[in-house]
Amino acid sequence: RGRDPLVFTATGPDDPRVAAFREAVRASGTPIAAVNDRLGAALGDILNALVRQCGLRRVVISGGDTSSHAASRLGIDALTAIAPLSPGVPLCRAHSPDPAIDGLEIALKGGQTGAPDFFTAVRDKH
Repeated sequence: RGRDPLVFTATGPDDPRVAAFREAVRASGTPIAAVNDRLGAALGDILNALVRQCGLRRVVISGGDTSSHAASRLGIDALTAIAPLSPGVPLCRAHSPDPAIDGLEIALKGGQTGAPDFFTAVRDKH
């Protein structure tokens, strides 16, 4: 439809959902690392579905641990840096035996890095 899908779990570290999430994890007794692994994998599955259903050819995954877990769900074998986006955040090309993923442009962004217009700048970079 010409729109840019955005999936997020919180609007930043001060989002009240962060505290609620931490409390729910504490109450569950599940180690936070296990919960973060599951959350990253689920976000990766959502991204995988979006890439396939919408034909996305450029994506950003934000959050250090989330990035690694989510990217692993895409079946990427290797990344090649193709352009600088922000300090420490290159735009990369994914290599995969899966044609839906091979050639996908992807940026793996740390949680608190990048300018306020980072996502639109990545979308608009040619």
